[in-house]
Amino acid sequence: MFYALNPDYRICGYRGLPYLLYHRVVGSLSVLSKDDADLIGTCDGSTDMPLTDSIKRLCSLNILKGSPEPIPVSESQRYVYYDNRYFRTVTWAVTSACNLNCRHCFAAKDANRTADRFTLEEAKKLIGELKACGVHEVDLTGGEPLMHPELDKIIEELSRSDIKIGRIVTNGLLVTDTFLKRLKELKVDPLFTVSFDGLGTHDWLRNAEGIEQKTLDQIDRIVGAGFDVSVQMCVYRGNTDRMWDTLKYFETRGISSMRFMRASEAPRWAEQYLDQTLTFEEYYDAGLKLTERYAAEGGTLNFRVWRMLQYTYQEGHILIRPMHNTGPCSGKWTACQDAHDNFFIGASGEAAPCMPVSGFLMMKGISMGNVKKDPLQKILSESKLTDWTLLKLEDIYRVNAKCRECPYRDACCGGCRALAYGLSGDLCGTDPMRCAYFFGGFSDRLNELVKKYTKEPDA
Repeated sequence: MFYALNPDYRICGYRGLPYLLYHRVVGSLSVLSKDDADLIGTCDGSTDMPLTDSIKRLCSLNILKGSPEPIPVSESQRYVYYDNRYFRTVTWAVTSACNLNCRHCFAAKDANRTADRFTLEEAKKLIGELKACGVHEVDLTGGEPLMHPELDKIIEELSRSDIKIGRIVTNGLLVTDTFLKRLKELKVDPLFTVSFDGLGTHDWLRNAEGIEQKTLDQIDRIVGAGFDVSVQMCVYRGNTDRMWDTLKYFETRGISSMRFMRASEAPRWAEQYLDQTLTFEEYYDAGLKLTERYAAEGGTLNFRVWRMLQYTYQEGHILIRPMHNTGPCSGKWTACQDAHDNFFIGASGEAAPCMPVSGFLMMKGISMGNVKKDPLQKILSESKLTDWTLLKLEDIYRVNAKCRECPYRDACCGGCRALAYGLSGDLCGTDPMRCAYFFGGFSDRLNELVKKYTKEPDA
């Protein structure tokens, strides 16, 4: 019998993580033992092998496949070692240009009169380096990514390089049938994350008259073409009363999910519209009230309230999951779980742990490496980026007595490093939004909601 790695998988290694199994379709990644990795390596599709217990187990997990005839194996199925730190996904702003002038965004078009973007040559070079560094997935953003005049060619190059496009983050207005058709031809199936900021309030926040209905039509267009859409709504004092109607509207429009996110202290918003900014307490209260009302009605659309909860409707059951830790917390954990395997590249080429912190770094004139000037492998191995992303909770506790002695330490796990840095200037500082969540009693209120409404499908 002949055995080979299922072509949906890759086996690879990185500094400190020598054996990983990556599912190319789902995008999941798991740690392999050395014994399993060695065994998979011997299953080359051309050697007749006995069915051992280990092979039987890996076949039952669909990791290996067997055949009475030799199995052709491509190079992509063979083990590859990447001599850099592990990052699975990059969020890549291909351009900082935007077609809108949103009141809450540092990428608004009047703030980018000399907008940065990647040339096609620069984009192809970066894609080659992403592949060489084992970055398996890309989320495309901006600015507005569809403002890039050669976005289709960038997507084609990603497809040729076997790098998955996980998301396209867009305001939706420039999406065309031709663009959607080309994605289908390339067998590229991203999640479209589309901004929509409330029925009756979208135009105000986007600072453009008459685009609300067009945006809704564009969302229908994308859904109608067979793509998953997640709608993101920025919440401020002028539209908290529109959260319910907006959620109910999208419940019947075929989208996969929604995300509610507080309009935060980006420079432009803070300078001109601070009176419209929800306090942390107002934001959490609005999210809890929305969730309780929707759960009581048995709502069926999945949604998240940023930095608070995940609402899921599954097989007739409601599941409400807190987005805080509910078990023991180790000081050895990385301080930011998202930045542990994701990073951000801005349109100027600057690398950062995440998009929010990139704005703070830019204002302070701090560079963690620029992919247009520096080798990506070096940035992902020896730079401020890796120092930041490898920061552990114990590093915070060592210098931050408030976090170290906090009664909610295990549940909080340090909070958001981007917010802590942006609002205090200290990477190991305190995240005031997380403090408000726990000390304001919102975690307790959420736990009560979980007890009241969450029913596991198998229960």
